[in-house]
Amino acid sequence: MKRTILIVDDSVRINQLVKMSLMNTYDIVQAFTGEDAVASLQSTKIDLVLLDITLPKMSGYDVLPYITDKEIPVIFLTAKTEVADVVQGLQLGADDYITKPFHLEVLKSRVEAVMRRVYGHADERMTYDNLVIDVTQQTVRRDGELVDLTNKEFELLVYFVRNQGVTLARETLYENIWDFADDMVDTRTVDLHVQRLRKKLGLADRITTVFRVGYRMETL
Repeated sequence: MKRTILIVDDSVRINQLVKMSLMNTYDIVQAFTGEDAVASLQSTKIDLVLLDITLPKMSGYDVLPYITDKEIPVIFLTAKTEVADVVQGLQLGADDYITKPFHLEVLKSRVEAVMRRVYGHADERMTYDNLVIDVTQQTVRRDGELVDLTNKEFELLVYFVRNQGVTLARETLYENIWDFADDMVDTRTVDLHVQRLRKKLGLADRITTVFRVGYRMETL
């Protein structure tokens, strides 16, 4: 079962970017105000909170006691970058403190680190046709034989398997695998990695091209 993360940020853009970055690994609940965050904490089992400080009306500092009372780990995600702010956040009970702007890959790593520290290490394995994918160890075996994949090839494979049957635009793949959202998407990078996956894993008839859109991994 996936663990649940509550994202609390009044910026719709940041809230959505963080959600897109984490939604394939965790269940996501979004809140855009402190009041909504408190309501979510009272109605939903939350395993970790990503909390902005400068929220309208009810600040992140005001929300924090509702989180710590439930002994839920919290990571501040904020534009307040002064050393005094970091120290205050940690002293108030935050498990980590990430300043904006941040890299999505760093955010994911920090989230995983807190999850492991609080809840322990859980193995995750997936299968697809003749592939066995060990997400924890980042290994792939095809018919029992270990296949050498780069980090991005592995991440792309996992993303495809978790989204079987879904047509994925090149822009979506680029944003989630390479953690880059911009109008200038390097579609060549996406296409090259898809070609390598097809060749290395024998997925030519499994990862299909959707004309002028992107790709889809067929559901078995």
